[in-house]
Amino acid sequence: MKKLQVVTAILLYLASLFFSTSVAFAQEKNSQIILSPSYQELGVGKEFKVDILVKTSVETVGSDVYIDYDPRVIEVVSVDVGESFDKVPLKEAKDGSIKITALEDQGNTFSGLGRIATLHLKTIDAGDTALRVKFESGATTDSNIVSTKVTDTLSKVDEGKFLAGDAFERSLGAAKRLAFRAIPIFIFLIFAGIAAYVGYRWWKKQQEGPKDVFIPKEVPLDRPPQGE
Repeated sequence: MKKLQVVTAILLYLASLFFSTSVAFAQEKNSQIILSPSYQELGVGKEFKVDILVKTSVETVGSDVYIDYDPRVIEVVSVDVGESFDKVPLKEAKDGSIKITALEDQGNTFSGLGRIATLHLKTIDAGDTALRVKFESGATTDSNIVSTKVTDTLSKVDEGKFLAGDAFERSLGAAKRLAFRAIPIFIFLIFAGIAAYVGYRWWKKQQEGPKDVFIPKEVPLDRPPQGE
């Protein structure tokens, strides 16, 4: 009986240890990057702003945020630094990509809900577009939130959806961008067609036999040709 009690106690201890470890791990992996607002309907040529927020329950020392956007529809006017972290050594936007790195000073940490940065944006064409936070669980070259244990605790990110212009303007804008993308292909097809035609004509000429050529008889220069 005593042996059974000992075994039961050990099993209960192991179960409680496993449960507490699982809870701790779940708490560590519940950090989020939030875009606020995550949806807006705007006119073309309008300026607007989007806050990049971080939400975490663990002690955090830094974060990287990578966001993709369509530079044909949205222009990044500026990036303002938030108050969540002590310094933001990197904040740049070019070629459809926004990169922000925020860090705490040595010995400082952050937890809770706070603002990493504010994006000041402007719609430059009509379209149905988005701000996409780049994140893949387990990857090391995308967005992250780093704890004091130097582990990435990010588990969820937002996607911002923005409608620039009315339905007709968005359809027209999409058709215009599609046509612009198709122009290089169209030009390539024209030159490819010309090259194919020239090649075909050359090949046909090579297939033709030699043409009949009149070769006069040799006549001595001191004797005129005799009439036949």
